[in-house]
Amino acid sequence: MSDGAQIEADRDASGDTTLRLWGRLDSETTGAVWGPAHRCADEAGSGRLVVDTSGLEYCDGSGSTLLMTLRERRRSAGAPFEFRGLSEETAQLIELIAPTPPA
Repeated sequence: MSDGAQIEADRDASGDTTLRLWGRLDSETTGAVWGPAHRCADEAGSGRLVVDTSGLEYCDGSGSTLLMTLRERRRSAGAPFEFRGLSEETAQLIELIAPTPPA
């Protein structure tokens, strides 16, 4: 049984929002944080959204899909986005799901 994924968000004085994810982000747990994570992305408005994954113990394809959709949602809105603490393995999974287009 999975320990689950946890989520927390806060906004700083400059208007940037940090969304922290920790625990296990896998096929059993991603659904529980999907809606809250996307609401946070929407509530960030035009400010920067920083998704901090440094607390993730594990992230599979389901979790990587969540991270990719957050990135793409912000990009399509023309809003600033940043990953913080993204492991190389998770970054590779995200790129397999949806490669970053060249600049």
